[in-house]
Parts: sequence; C-alpha cells; structure tokens
Amino acid sequence: MHTYLFLPLSLEGPQIIHLPEFLRLDEVDKQKPGVVTQIDKDMKPVILKDGYVYSNTRADGIRGQYLTTHSYLNQWRGENDSDEGNLRYFLQNLACHKYEEAIEVSRVANRFSQ
Repeated sequence: MHTYLFLPLSLEGPQIIHLPEFLRLDEVDKQKPGVVTQIDKDMKPVILKDGYVYSNTRADGIRGQYLTTHSYLNQWRGENDSDEGNLRYFLQNLACHKYEEAIEVSRVANRFSQ
C-alpha cells in the first residue's frame, strides 16, 4: 500500500507527493522514494484515519495497522521519550508535513540538551 499526501499549498502549487520515510537527519534534504506499507493478502482496506488502516479479514473481521510512514506517531512519549524516539517522531512529522508537531518535539528535545 502506497502512502500519498495532498499539499494544497506549496511553492510549486498544489501537488500530491508519495511520502518517504526518513531514518536519519542527513536524509531530509535528499530526494527519497516513497515508502510502501506491506499488508497481509487477506486484508481488504476499509478506512484510513490518522495513518491507521482499518481492514476487513474473513477470519478476524476488522483489524488494523499503522502505515510505515506513521508507525511512531502514536507512540511518542513526550518528555519521557528517548533521544532515538524523539528523532523518529520528528522525522516522521517532517515527512508528513506536520510542522507544529515537529516543532514541539524539537522544544522537548532542546530542554534536555541544555
């Protein structure tokens, strides 16, 4: 399953982008291919909400999983998170163009680096 994002405002005008996954800070300024989330063959996607795909299966009914591009967004623990967790949350928010959340994790991480 591919993850795309509609950007109504950008320097190039409205556009649709294939979301990448950044794993390190030095990847942010480089062009990266979009990420594919693998789902089980028996799962039929029904609803997508906040990066979580609800799918119907014959055996289990409705199940779900996070897209690869959103896998850490629900797990961030704020001030109680590790440096690695803060970085992962920051990078996923950057990729998803959620700048307010990226600024917030930067504030939290900055408090601990002083």
